[in-house]
Amino acid sequence: MRRTLAYDIKALISALEPRIRDAFIASVSDIRSEVQIAVLVKAIEEGRIDDAIRALNLGPEFYEPLNDVLRAAYLDGGRATILSLPRIADPASGSRLVLRFDGQNPQAEAWVKNRASGLIVEIVKDQVDAVRAALTEGLTQGQNPRDTALEIVGRIDRATGRRTGGILGLTSQQAGFVANARAELRDPKMMDRYLGRALRDKRYDRMVLRAIRDQKPLAEEDVQAISNRYSDRMLKYRGDMIARTETLTALHASQYEAMRQLIDTGKVRADQVVKTWSATMDSRTRDSHAAMNGQQHKFDEPFTAPSGARMRYPQDTALGAGPEEIIACRCYMTTRIKYL
Repeated sequence: MRRTLAYDIKALISALEPRIRDAFIASVSDIRSEVQIAVLVKAIEEGRIDDAIRALNLGPEFYEPLNDVLRAAYLDGGRATILSLPRIADPASGSRLVLRFDGQNPQAEAWVKNRASGLIVEIVKDQVDAVRAALTEGLTQGQNPRDTALEIVGRIDRATGRRTGGILGLTSQQAGFVANARAELRDPKMMDRYLGRALRDKRYDRMVLRAIRDQKPLAEEDVQAISNRYSDRMLKYRGDMIARTETLTALHASQYEAMRQLIDTGKVRADQVVKTWSATMDSRTRDSHAAMNGQQHKFDEPFTAPSGARMRYPQDTALGAGPEEIIACRCYMTTRIKYL
């Protein structure tokens, strides 16, 4: 029995999201491992912020694993779309039409290249902004240059020999959350704020509660251990957000491209392809997307949100849809050919 496209898309989402998240985190770990601490510390000591940033090697080349997984997601989505189609007969001969998704089609190649490069440029820019803010704050506060460096790249975990914590990979806002959490952990009067942080590692709560009760500061070693864990969880959270958005975007873009390729064969007309917007329909679903659930259009007609935003498929930005319609969207699209 042939599986439905919706079934295959959901299975692909489950398989691809962890791969994209792990590729992102692995890239950040690679950057951390290549940092020469002595060079970084010297640049910070001398107040050379731009040189300190250069010492971190925050280049797009470190994100090739992420680029590879995004390409795989796109190809998998296109293949799943084509393979989910029922038998299509060639109108001329009556024989079965054999179809395959062409991942090397110029439009397909262009989409993958532009999407991956755009995402990686954004990630690198976020890192540079976060690091610049941390360096500026460290210099302004007269912080020990080595401490500033380690709060950026993380500290060596003796058990694994790898760096943990640090703000590499985080946005400026997220890096600020980590810095605030560290400050809260150093002041018993502020520790209750730390206990309100959703991404904290609750295994440390007893230690923090004891410090609050005794009104005694935590040992600096404990502050670093707790804040490093919070930072790692923040990095995973960002990886999950990137993975969720990029997986669905790649799958739906390739689904759209697969149908376009089918139409280009001339065996199916665009007005015979019907696409349907499907929302997840739970407490986390946007009201606007819940209202779009079940909305149907012909292939070349866009979906329209209550806000007026238009999208060819969920997560599509080509027609001007803003981040309020895209980020963390979990909707998906199904397609069918009317005469089949």
